[in-house]
Amino acid sequence: MMDTARARCAMSAAGLILVAGMALGLLVGCSTDENPVSPQKMQEIRQKEAEERANFQPPSNQ
Repeated sequence: MMDTARARCAMSAAGLILVAGMALGLLVGCSTDENPVSPQKMQEIRQKEAEERANFQPPSNQ
């Protein structure tokens, strides 16, 4: 009986370690610290979009 309880405890511990490892992997994989678009590049994108909106000519339907 003691071996069964010990085995269950070991399996529970292994399961918790597995879940913790998966959670850690998810957190590391979903890091928000890395942003491939710099603030300067984002400003350039916004400026270009603003120019495109200002120069937009809707099609005329006849």
